[in-house]
Amino acid sequence: MTQSEARRLHEAFASVLRAPDPGAAPAGLLGIEHEYSLRNGDRPLDFSEAMRGLAIPGRRLDPGDVNAYRLPSGTALTADGAEAEVASPPIRVRP
Repeated sequence: MTQSEARRLHEAFASVLRAPDPGAAPAGLLGIEHEYSLRNGDRPLDFSEAMRGLAIPGRRLDPGDVNAYRLPSGTALTADGAEAEVASPPIRVRP
C-alpha cells in the first residue's frame, strides 16, 4: 500500500468517526417485543418445541429465524430459546 493510499484510507476512516451519532436523534420507528415463559404446572415448557404442534396462522418469511411466523396482524411470533416472543411491526413515531 502506498503512502497516498494509506492516507486516503485514514481520512475515510476518520470521517466515519466524525459522523453524527445515529442514536443521538429521536428514532423514527418504534417496535415492541415481549417474551413469555410457558409452564405446565410447575414444569417449564420449551416453546420452540411446543410451537411445532400448533396450527399457527401466518407465513414463515424470516430466513434467519426458522421458528418465526409473520401473523396476519403483522406481529411476529417466534421462539427465543425456550421462551415465546411476540414483536410488533415498527410504526412511525413523531419526535
